Amino acid sequence: MEIALRLDCIESLLTLNIVNGQTDSLFEPEKQVTRAEITPMVFCALNLQEEPAEQIFYDFTQDNWFSSVVNIAAKYEVVEGVAVT
Repeated sequence: MEIALRLDCIESLLTLNIVNGQTDSLFEPEKQVTRAEITPMVFCALNLQEEPAEQIFYDFTQDNWFSSVVNIAAKYEVVEGVAVT
């Protein structure tokens, strides 16, 4: 994909608040995205709303910054994994 097209895509996603940088002045487009980072992007892109959701994954706690969106995304089967019971 050519650089100008990539830039247009990134700027569109920034405008929609789907992606943001690592900090206010650092954007790392070549950095690998983690599950914790991609889930809020998908959550936002699908316009899901925050609501209570049961925690089904136990490899993180409710205190993690991404826990609510991961749990809601799992509720709507946007993400899946192995639930430890």
